[in-house]
Amino acid sequence: MGTNINLASCKVVSYLLTFGRLYKFFLMNLNFIQTIKAHFVIYPIPVSINYFWNIGFIVFICILIQILTGVILTLFYSVDNNYHSIIYILREVYYGYIIKYIHNNTPTLIFLFMLLHLSRSLYYNINSFNILTWYNGIILFSLVSVISYLGYVLAWGQISYWGATVILNLLHPLLVYLISGNYYITVICLRRFFIFHFILPFILLVFFIVHVYYLHDLGSSSPVSSSSPLLTNMMLFVIVKDIHIVINLFSFIFLTWDSFLLSHPDNLIYPDPLKTPIHIIPEWYFLSYYSLLKIIPSKNIGFMTMVLVLLIFIALGDVYITPLTIYKPLLFFVFYLYIYLLWIGAQYPVPTYIYYGRVAYILLGISVLILTTPAQKVSQLRA
Repeated sequence: MGTNINLASCKVVSYLLTFGRLYKFFLMNLNFIQTIKAHFVIYPIPVSINYFWNIGFIVFICILIQILTGVILTLFYSVDNNYHSIIYILREVYYGYIIKYIHNNTPTLIFLFMLLHLSRSLYYNINSFNILTWYNGIILFSLVSVISYLGYVLAWGQISYWGATVILNLLHPLLVYLISGNYYITVICLRRFFIFHFILPFILLVFFIVHVYYLHDLGSSSPVSSSSPLLTNMMLFVIVKDIHIVINLFSFIFLTWDSFLLSHPDNLIYPDPLKTPIHIIPEWYFLSYYSLLKIIPSKNIGFMTMVLVLLIFIALGDVYITPLTIYKPLLFFVFYLYIYLLWIGAQYPVPTYIYYGRVAYILLGISVLILTTPAQKVSQLRA
């Protein structure tokens, strides 16, 4: 009996020593705690920043919540019984309806704050002084769009099914077969979508780390200038503001809780491949792209134009917008055009709205050309 106790004690001590060695190796070689402290506690930031500089942290928190709720839903979601597994989560899983509705509505916050984050960068010329951060941010925005589309299809309602059908029909039939495993949407396609929908968020976190690295490499900017001599610690100034905003934001969400406020009611219907909906309306953050498919007769040109929109974002990264010219009001005009195109995407494809959408995109293209062509480039400023 005493021998067994001694052996057990030796094993416990051995495990503790092994854990201690690993912990010491982790601290000494990777400097994890020092890295966290350097980037999130004592990192110097300008004292003149405002609440627009807190939006990036809110986006990160929303994405973490989305990943956490997604992992929980993965434990109960079945691709083979997709629609019925969602009903099971809503009705049978303990507090499953809360997890599902949070996962369903958080993308609205993510896209809203990401668009505000991009707009702030353009308005304060942050993109021109830290162009690598801007390019990485566009990659993040593209990844979030792809992940959201894959998750929208996995909901497997009537609108989700036909939304996937519309997008896949833009591609070549060979690509459709390679992606979906068939010439139409089946369970095989959902399995592949589910795999990428699960893996891509963790790749997204890697790009977030790269984004923070590029941001802290050159230092944070401020509304006054790209660099400021008046600095303070990040933990004492920004993190407190971030936590305050997040608490107020989610308190507002739970006080004004409406689970299907921005969702189409037809997406609660089981998909019928033989019955096309009268009007297919995706989520609001896809409406600007969806309006392109409405106003352009050729589906191939419409798909290429959707890709061109992302290239326009990349082109804006090398633009310096001076505050004493017409470029600042032009940015507001581009923002209003974007809101208008969201509204066009939600309307029926009748000739009147198609005409209005084409005029809006022509004005958008002219505005982007004015912003990019005569503006000073970063290379000229540094020279």
